Amino acid sequence: MEDLLGPLVNTDEATKKKSRKRSILIACAGFLLILFVSIPFVFYHAINMTTNTWLFAFGITILVWFCLWLSVHFGLDQHTRSIDPHFLILPAMCSSLLICLYIYIAPELRVLVLAGWFAVLLFGAGLLGFKQAFLLSSFTACCYLATVALLINKGRGLSLEYEFWLLMPQLTFWCYGATVLERLKRHRSENIRLRLQLREMALFDALTGLANRRMADLFLTEALQQNDGQLFYVAMVDIDGFKDINDDYGHAVGDDLLIDIANIIKQQLSHHDFCARLGGDEFVVILKKTNAAGANTALNNIRKAFNRHISQHNICAQAQVSLSIGVTVSEANATKSLLLKRADEQLYKAKQAGKNQLSACLSD
Repeated sequence: MEDLLGPLVNTDEATKKKSRKRSILIACAGFLLILFVSIPFVFYHAINMTTNTWLFAFGITILVWFCLWLSVHFGLDQHTRSIDPHFLILPAMCSSLLICLYIYIAPELRVLVLAGWFAVLLFGAGLLGFKQAFLLSSFTACCYLATVALLINKGRGLSLEYEFWLLMPQLTFWCYGATVLERLKRHRSENIRLRLQLREMALFDALTGLANRRMADLFLTEALQQNDGQLFYVAMVDIDGFKDINDDYGHAVGDDLLIDIANIIKQQLSHHDFCARLGGDEFVVILKKTNAAGANTALNNIRKAFNRHISQHNICAQAQVSLSIGVTVSEANATKSLLLKRADEQLYKAKQAGKNQLSACLSD
């Protein structure tokens, strides 16, 4: 069941990879936009940058983002999943270094270029928390001051003290942005939790904890679509005398009985098998990776375990509660509705034959 729930509960890995690659391309486009905006300044000599220097910055930008794109394409980003599950920290650090490269090349535009860091933080909206955003912003601030120091050492007329105080309002603004990101992350986590809860409500029975009819349909559909040549067995399980329990002793006793039978079924099945409550006192069991004899044994073990439980339950023993089971086997070109119909027909035969037994139409 876990294999089936995976794509229902979690975002598909292929979808995540596609989203990350798209984000990298968008980020690359943003940095290229900064370079293209600088073209008029270069053309009119408003900044001291040669064409070769501009082309160098362009090439480095393409190279950095292409390497990041390739790392996602070939799954290398999975190696950083423990510390960077959304693959944001490394691209953000690369962004910081590219920003400092642009500032080193064109210090006249440093305030404008530095303001682009906030756009980098926006890529982590809902994914980055305050701590991560603050550390990344601090890393950017340190890289900026190191770049200014290199420019001063190069002979540019800059003041490290002045640039430090010029940076402080920016850093304050980034920290404020980090608090907003933390709030967005909390909201995203809450939304994910609610979506998972809704999916659980849609796929599982609230009383017994078993899968419900919708989940049974999904499981059976997938089992039929696998087409691996492996037979599987579909059984309908029904509690004999359940209506009398509800009528004579109340629905609370009936609910307890349903929980008991659900637990018994789960205890008797392997991790390959599946069980669901279809409604009322009717359950479906799907047995995989077994043969006719194994399916017959597993289902009879459920019936016998239920009988032992009933013998210790005074009310149910007096009401002569038991289990009837009908089972059929999958075959070529079988459909979901056909298998359920045949299992239900076998269940009807078991009840007609005196209840508390298994009726099977099995062949390997």
